[in-house]
Amino acid sequence: MNTEMALKEKVEELEKSEIRNALKEAKWVKSRAARMLGLSERMFNYRLKKYGIRIRKEVAEDGIDERGEGTGSGGGL
Repeated sequence: MNTEMALKEKVEELEKSEIRNALKEAKWVKSRAARMLGLSERMFNYRLKKYGIRIRKEVAEDGIDERGEGTGSGGGL
């Protein structure tokens, strides 16, 4: 039973890592990252919530986040 838990934890860590990598490669666009992983947007969002992965807006010096959007307006993720 202990081996089973270790395997489950390893699989979850791999899945979290792949989700993060896909998000970075997709420039934080969730629909694009989901497609890259072969997941529906609904399943992708479920996994984001399950693993506590949040989409961050990382602002560059020019006021543009990694997705190419300005940060001066309301709205957000």
